Amino acid sequence: MGRLVARHVVSRSVRDSAAVLDVLEGYMTGDPYTSPLPVHPYASDVGADPGRLRIGVRTTAPSGLAETDPVCVAAVDDAIALLTSLGHTVEDSGPAALSEGGLMDQFSAVMMSCLRADLAEIAEIAGRRSPPTTSSPPRGSTTKAAPGTTVART
Repeated sequence: MGRLVARHVVSRSVRDSAAVLDVLEGYMTGDPYTSPLPVHPYASDVGADPGRLRIGVRTTAPSGLAETDPVCVAAVDDAIALLTSLGHTVEDSGPAALSEGGLMDQFSAVMMSCLRADLAEIAEIAGRRSPPTTSSPPRGSTTKAAPGTTVART
């Protein structure tokens, strides 16, 4: 999704992911941005003691948009118990922005813009015509409407 996500690999372990990050770290031609180089290889951190962590968890959907499955809440509760037993501090918290009004409108605008850019890139790679820039039907096409309604065309 354009700049909205970072693509990586599917791996079977944290150790495998760390090894891939070590191979792929740093700037590559065309990168819109890059993070600073790590102080030491990611693979050397696998299995290292993280110290005491403060961890925030959330069991509700952003802006209360959906119900959270009780099985998922139970899994979070189990994780909290394990993390607490390991000496970490776990609190019910999350970014305040996830509860702000209009979040989904803003997210959807960014998501759809990124999707449009991805579709255009895929069409170019496949040697096909890029999809239309709007979701409106092409001029001159027939628009069907429910009986008794009027569709205004511009």
